[in-house]
Amino acid sequence: MMTNRQNGLMLEWLQSEDRLYELEDKRADKEQLDRAEEDYKQSRSQFMQSLSFSAGEHGELYRRASVKRFFDHIVKGQPLTGAEKELTTELKLENRGNAYAVPFGLLENRQTERLMMADTNTSLAQGDFRARIAPPVMPVFLGSDTAFLGIQPQTVQPGQTRIPLVQGGSQASIVAKSTSVDAVDAQISSWKFSPHIARKRVRWSVVDQYGEWGDDLESVLREVLRGSLVERMDDMAMAGSGSSNEIFGLYNSWKGNLLPSNPANANTDFAGYVSKVAGAVDGRYAVDTEGMALVVGTATWAAMSAATQAGLGDAIDQLRRKGVAVRASTRIPAVASKRQDAILALNVASAGQSYAFAVWNAFYVTLDSQSLSDEGDIALTADAYFDGSKTRGAAMTETNADVPGFARLRWQIQA
Repeated sequence: MMTNRQNGLMLEWLQSEDRLYELEDKRADKEQLDRAEEDYKQSRSQFMQSLSFSAGEHGELYRRASVKRFFDHIVKGQPLTGAEKELTTELKLENRGNAYAVPFGLLENRQTERLMMADTNTSLAQGDFRARIAPPVMPVFLGSDTAFLGIQPQTVQPGQTRIPLVQGGSQASIVAKSTSVDAVDAQISSWKFSPHIARKRVRWSVVDQYGEWGDDLESVLREVLRGSLVERMDDMAMAGSGSSNEIFGLYNSWKGNLLPSNPANANTDFAGYVSKVAGAVDGRYAVDTEGMALVVGTATWAAMSAATQAGLGDAIDQLRRKGVAVRASTRIPAVASKRQDAILALNVASAGQSYAFAVWNAFYVTLDSQSLSDEGDIALTADAYFDGSKTRGAAMTETNADVPGFARLRWQIQA
């Protein structure tokens, strides 16, 4: 908690920033701008000097203190200036290697254009990307964790089999374009998510009346993302209920999905995933398991209990020691459980299998200007992009078989 003096200095800094931006908007003369800029720099310096945090905490505090200013710029549709540009640069450099960090910043329109162009390829028209996103845009970069998706090996037909991703009226699906091990070529067919409204009271003031930090935009987006992608997925959705049993397992993370590179061959799916997470192959797989859970059928539970490794116990014990919650559900259809069981028996301790990891790399969150008011609702439209890469199970080395795609979610946050 900050002291009263620190609170006062921070508010002086933000007020001086307001004055500077107001003068810039009014195109004040150079003398007024210079004086306002000097006041801003001095007040910011005094506030920063009043803090005794480490470098990492200093950056976090700076980021939180600037959230309201960032939000104001999104609403006004203004390009970044001054502190926002500095903060954007800072956020791009921090938290590298932290899978759970969600740094965020704003990009100017031309920067957004370049980033979007870099994220597109010939499988989806670049014009389609540009038409779907209206700047100003806020990217929320996610980590490289993966979740598991399995599909029915018996029913996959190139260009026909669709893999629904969530339940509840969603039309989101992936089309399997190839059943060849060497051709990882899935593409997004239809990402029309059913409306999902996440409402949350957001305090845009930097510090509340008790001197505690208010909700910053990053934490709000974290919660909304997690609520949109995880909380609605019960074990029926994980097991494939309502999706023709095409999904028979889900590694319950809000950060991504794991697609089998060869859906025609069962031995590249469930067991390889379990082995990777449990470290049952050679212990070389690094998987962050915070907040993740695995739901399997009862027959699969029995098979996992029987899959033991010397000195390490069975697969369930290994997963639990790594913090992965594992439970069986009778709501998982018998056919899905049998399929899990068969795959597990084939491949529980083998190496060298191929996987295609779809990594959620950015959520471009756009505010709907028509919904904005002083104390009204804020509608956020998010385009979620991912890149998929084929990997080799033994060494987990990436190849160039990229699978780009995007999803659209729509949220509403009460401000």
